[in-house]
Amino acid sequence: MFYTARIKKMLKIQDLAQKNGLSPVCIWSIKNEDHSMTEEQKTARETILRDYRIPEAYNLLIINSSSETSIKIKSPVDYVIVDNTNPDT
Repeated sequence: MFYTARIKKMLKIQDLAQKNGLSPVCIWSIKNEDHSMTEEQKTARETILRDYRIPEAYNLLIINSSSETSIKIKSPVDYVIVDNTNPDT
């Protein structure tokens, strides 16, 4: 799981992950008018919110501040990476 505050950074991480053989999915606010999520992202988001797990098709979940306190993951997560300088994040 990877946390960063901005969508632009999320997309850079997603691209880097794909280039290195990973299967990432980015989840951000469904209300963001500048960056609408795809149907695939929305489906992954619904699975996460409903089942508290990352869908099997993905091995990297990338989230931002829109979901930092609203997503619960109950399935095993090997690593959590936080890209933030605020010590309270």
